[in-house]
Amino acid sequence: MKHKSFRIVCVVLSLIIFISGIYFGYHYFFDNDVIDYGVSIGTCYIPTYHSTTQKSLKTQEDQHMNIIAIGNSDLYSAFQPLQLWHEQKLTSAILAEANTNMRTAYYILKESLKYQKPELIILEVDQFFEEKELNNEQRDLKIAHQYIDEVLIHNKAVKVKNKYLKLHGYYYKDHVVQYKKQFSYMQQTKYKAQVNKHVKTYLPQFVNLAKENQCQILFVSFPSASSWSYRKHNAVQEYAQQYGIPFIDFNTDTQLTDFNWLTDSRDGGNHLNYSGAKKMTKYLGEYLKEHYQFLEHQNEKDNQKWDKEYEDFLKIL
Repeated sequence: MKHKSFRIVCVVLSLIIFISGIYFGYHYFFDNDVIDYGVSIGTCYIPTYHSTTQKSLKTQEDQHMNIIAIGNSDLYSAFQPLQLWHEQKLTSAILAEANTNMRTAYYILKESLKYQKPELIILEVDQFFEEKELNNEQRDLKIAHQYIDEVLIHNKAVKVKNKYLKLHGYYYKDHVVQYKKQFSYMQQTKYKAQVNKHVKTYLPQFVNLAKENQCQILFVSFPSASSWSYRKHNAVQEYAQQYGIPFIDFNTDTQLTDFNWLTDSRDGGNHLNYSGAKKMTKYLGEYLKEHYQFLEHQNEKDNQKWDKEYEDFLKIL
C-alpha cells in the first residue's frame, strides 16, 4: 500500500512539473516576444518559429518599411537590415525561407502588402530554379502569414550567442568555411537554365501586383558556388529585360565588392557568413540610395528603436 501511494505521489509531482514547464516556457517565449532559430540539415537551414497567434508586446505594423526582401536562404544569409538602417537610414524586412519558390514568393508579397506599402521589393532570384516541391498553395499561404507575423509585424527576437536580438529576418553566422575555387563555377555560356514551373505563372502576377501597389522590383543574386551558374544568370537576365527590372548578379559582377570565398562563406560555397553579408549590404545600400527614392523616417521614437537594435547587435560581435 505504501508503494502504491508513493507511485501516485510521484505521478502527481511529475504532472505538476510538466504542466509548470509548459506554462513558464509559454510565458517566457510569448511575454518576452522571442523566438528561436530553426535547425540545419547539412548546409540547408530550415527556419522554425513559435506560433504568434497570442499577444505580442509591440508591433511594427504602423511603421513604414522602405524595402521588403523576398527569397530563400541565400537572401537571409546575405542581407543585413540593421546595417542598411545604420548606413542609409532605410528600413527593411527579410521574408525568406529555405527551398522556397516563385509561388511562395507571390503569396508572401500579396499578404505582406496588406500591412506595408514599401517603395521597393528585392526579389532574390535563386528561387527561380528551386527543384524541390515542398509546398502547396495552402502551405504557401501559411508560410506567408508566418513570416509576415514573425518578421514584418512583430520582428520577433532570435537567439544569437545566448542573447535575443531583433534582426528583421537576417540569419547571423560568423564562422568561416572556405571555398577555394573562387568564381570558377561561373564559366561563360550562351545557354540558359530551366526555371521552376511556377516562374512562368507567378512571376507575371508578382510583377503586376507590385506595380499595382507602386512598388519597384530589384532582382538580386548573391554569391553561391553550389547553386548558381552562368546558365542561371542568362535565364534571369532574359526575364529582367522582358519586365524592365534591374538585375544585380554578384556572381558575375564580382568587381562590385571585395567579396572573397576564402573569408565570406559559412559553409564552403553555399551561403554567406556575416563578413560576406556586410559586403553585400554595403554595396546594396549605396546602390539603393543612388537609384531609388525612399520616404524619410520622421518618427524619432522608431528611429531610436532601430538605432538601439543595431547597437545591441554590435555587442555580440
